[in-house]
Amino acid sequence: DLDLYDEYGGYTGHGKYGEATGYFYAKKVDGRWWTIDPLGYPFYRVACVQIAHGSSPDQQKISLAKYGDVATWAVSATEKMRELGYNSCGGWSDIESLIKVDEPLAQTKILSILAGYASTKGLNAHSGEGTDFLWGVFPTFDPEFETFADERVRVQTAGYENSRYIYGWMSDNELPSGWEMLDNSLTLDTTDHRTYYSYATAWTFMYLKTGKADVSTADVTDELRDEFRAMVYDKYYEICRKVLDKYVPNHMFIGSRIAGIAYRVESIVRVSSYWCDAISFNYYGHWTPEKDLLCNLDKWSDVPFIVTEWYAKGMDAWEADNRLINKSGAGWTVRNQTERGKYYHNFALGLMEWKNCLGFDWFKYWDNDPGDPSADPSN
Repeated sequence: DLDLYDEYGGYTGHGKYGEATGYFYAKKVDGRWWTIDPLGYPFYRVACVQIAHGSSPDQQKISLAKYGDVATWAVSATEKMRELGYNSCGGWSDIESLIKVDEPLAQTKILSILAGYASTKGLNAHSGEGTDFLWGVFPTFDPEFETFADERVRVQTAGYENSRYIYGWMSDNELPSGWEMLDNSLTLDTTDHRTYYSYATAWTFMYLKTGKADVSTADVTDELRDEFRAMVYDKYYEICRKVLDKYVPNHMFIGSRIAGIAYRVESIVRVSSYWCDAISFNYYGHWTPEKDLLCNLDKWSDVPFIVTEWYAKGMDAWEADNRLINKSGAGWTVRNQTERGKYYHNFALGLMEWKNCLGFDWFKYWDNDPGDPSADPSN
């Protein structure tokens, strides 16, 4: 019954669960975490990633031919997503257009703070602002990183400072776990301005731990690897939190969409939960949510979590278009579109059972254009 939901998507049937602050925030109520919407009602996040009028020129032509302009598409897309039960827009959505409609869905944005900085220094392993860094090193201790982060957040959040429809901000996407970050940092070229501070940080860390000035990778232990990685992640989140509090203090910081094994690492989860209002992670490779993983997130963290990517792909897609061979991508593979629905039903209910889960983001609104040579081949 849509009459039981307010303009933000909060459920009004059980009354208010918190103070009406005018902004979204997280709160634990009777042992369960909820997002509290701007009016004070409980809100369970159901989002879709990359709600946009097309990610390729051909898709955009199709969209504009149907709707006439982006503004009209945004109105129609918002109405359709709400009709399907969504109340939020996930990462890479067209926030600029979608937030302008009457009663928009809750909005989020990926700021790519560390990825953006690495790109300016030529430290990305691939072109663009990816999160695979050369030598597997996070340049978070560079003095220029905090300056870059400040300007990046100032520009990308401008105009949204007081928006009631911002659910929260994500600092980056899928930063690697960095198990060998300490080893790699100790072997960096000390004359390269791009990596000098990463080397100096690693050397100082090892000197303080061992008392040796001539430290090398031979002195590294698993315990030191984990401690160093946690220190680097801690500095990263601290800087992100500082600049977000400076420019958008009323909005949640919902993490960096950690992926791979990173959300299974206690030290990473702990530092993330210290600085973030919620942990966000992209969750793949399982038919149903893992009990041990979600128990650990609850044990290691003082904040709730959001699954910011998950999906399934049906192998029958090739019958409609033989270019859609579905041989890549992280999504769970099923035989057909009916089984995609069963997977969604099972996984969504599985997440909803966990009292530390604020919601989930389906990947994604529009499949990649198989005729677009610039599309990410992984999806």
